[in-house]
Amino acid sequence: MKEEKRKIYYLFSPFLRIFHWIMVLSIVTLFVTGLLVTKPVTVLGIEPTYTAMSMDWIRNIHFLAAFLFCAAFILRIYGFIVNKG
Repeated sequence: MKEEKRKIYYLFSPFLRIFHWIMVLSIVTLFVTGLLVTKPVTVLGIEPTYTAMSMDWIRNIHFLAAFLFCAAFILRIYGFIVNKG
């Protein structure tokens, strides 16, 4: 029987894969930090602002993830417009 050689074709370019995973990670981060911002975890009755993970840090991580998601989304749209193939 004749042995066939198969060629692997990728449906998505590395550009799309990178931006896909950046968006996935930023959405997960936004979800988790959004839950922590809306209902902070209290440790032993201490105010949420004085816990080990301060609300300032959680908000900063949330905003950083939001900016990263927006930048990835805008660059993804730009890549779609520029790369017609």
